[in-house]
Amino acid sequence: MSTNTRIKTIQSELERINQEIDMKILRGISYKKESKHHKFLLTHLSDLLKNKKSVGPRWFAKAAHVMSSFLL
Repeated sequence: MSTNTRIKTIQSELERINQEIDMKILRGISYKKESKHHKFLLTHLSDLLKNKKSVGPRWFAKAAHVMSSFLL
């Protein structure tokens, strides 16, 4: 499964869980299990987005550091 597909799947699951939590709040029912799953998905989504964004700049930063050490 590609990273983009995982991100979309997690986002849709988060929307579903949010609706389920909202309904439980309105009914006055405990939503502890759903909140733990929601937190897990948010953490996983955050990690995916960090890894997706940092691949290019991290490599460039390392290369720039190596080049600067040769220049000094």
